[in-house]
Amino acid sequence: MVDPVDMRRGIDGLSVLVEQALQRSPCAGSAFVFCNRAGNRIKVLLWDGTGVWLCHRGVCIGDGLFGNIPEKVALC
Repeated sequence: MVDPVDMRRGIDGLSVLVEQALQRSPCAGSAFVFCNRAGNRIKVLLWDGTGVWLCHRGVCIGDGLFGNIPEKVALC
């Protein structure tokens, strides 16, 4: 489980979070999705074989992307 993430984090900060909280390598080929507490922004950290991509998406209307986010979110 991972807490909602401070969206000011960039590639380096999110990579450290993946390594420390999830004990995974950010360069293993998986996509890691992070959301903020309000649930209206996500960031996706993805290794494509040659470098790391950081994609950011925000929603300005409605309840956000996920509605109400619980304090901790289970990762599959």
